[in-house]
Amino acid sequence: MVKRPELWAGYVEGVAASLKEFKAQTVFRGEHLAQLSGEDRSEKIVLISFLDEEEAMRWFKSSAYQDLIALRDKAAITNISLFRT
Repeated sequence: MVKRPELWAGYVEGVAASLKEFKAQTVFRGEHLAQLSGEDRSEKIVLISFLDEEEAMRWFKSSAYQDLIALRDKAAITNISLFRT
């Protein structure tokens, strides 16, 4: 849930810049319209594709991303998950 849109915009920009080094791509970015089944309170969904799990973890632990965490936490309540296809 975005609490402070003006800060969220800065976080989104920072994440986009942090992904470049890891050759990751934003596959999907969208807003939640309706929950048709089950329970999910997400307002926004972002799907990022990495080469593999190791690269995703390198990005997540990178100083470029770690430096954004304080901003993220001021801007929104988030959930970050890692999935494998």
